[in-house]
Amino acid sequence: MRWHNLDSRTIILHAAKRGRRKRRASLLWTIVATGSIAAINTSTAGESSKPQFTTAARTLPSQTRPRIPRAASSMASTRVLHLIIALVLAVTVATDAATITVVNRCSYTVWPGALPGGGARLDPGKSWQLNMPAGTAGARVWPRTGCTFDGSGRGRCITGDCGGALACSVSGQQPTTLAEYTLGRGGSRDFFDLSVIDGFNTPMSFQPVGGAPCRAATCAVDITRECLPELKVPGGCASACGKFGGDTYCCRGQFEHNCPPTNYSRFFKGKCPDAYSYAKDDQTSTFTCPAGTNYQIVLCPARNDLHMDQ
Repeated sequence: MRWHNLDSRTIILHAAKRGRRKRRASLLWTIVATGSIAAINTSTAGESSKPQFTTAARTLPSQTRPRIPRAASSMASTRVLHLIIALVLAVTVATDAATITVVNRCSYTVWPGALPGGGARLDPGKSWQLNMPAGTAGARVWPRTGCTFDGSGRGRCITGDCGGALACSVSGQQPTTLAEYTLGRGGSRDFFDLSVIDGFNTPMSFQPVGGAPCRAATCAVDITRECLPELKVPGGCASACGKFGGDTYCCRGQFEHNCPPTNYSRFFKGKCPDAYSYAKDDQTSTFTCPAGTNYQIVLCPARNDLHMDQ
């Protein structure tokens, strides 16, 4: 622009316009400095200049831009990933956990023992609840009978005694009927069974509840009343292994991997077809349900519970 051809009033107006443009540019720089995503960088050198968009990260002075070290960013991402995995695992474990309720339908008091779980006194009609996490393996529940305990939980039982303690930390002594289970997790299955390998003292059933598509295992016959004379013991009916020992009856030594049934194991199998009668009796005595199923272990179940479908 040629200033010598303009009057003083025109020169003043142009100067004012230039001042306003400078103030607008200053305002835009202020917006960028306070954290806006983008700023308009306007040139004041000429009226025909076009605005140019630049990111705040390029426009801000280096001392005002926050910098996150790559290592710190990687560590933060790893922590978030670990948290997500932990949450997923927690939900899976909680979903696949099982509640196992022991119910006493006998006409007499029973003191069930459990590993894990301890033990309890169950009068007729009472129940005891065990909350077991997913993945619990090699667990067992058994009835104890003829027990006396003092106030400190010390005493003894005629059958199923576990070191003289109300809360068991070791397995019960023979003879005793056993309920055994292993809980699955993450889409695997639960496995459970009844066993008279350690003899018999109380009828039992192991029943899935809640509409699970699987079958109960039941030993409803009171074998104690029908026990063979040579196997009779106080409070129950002993197994041949428990009473006589030996590799043949106990599936040891040369019979460890190839153990045929004996006349004694056939006696127990005839009374309780669902239950293990000797160590290799897997084919007809192992039951399974989806992980997360809840169960009842019933002491003295009614005979119409036999082979009950849930």
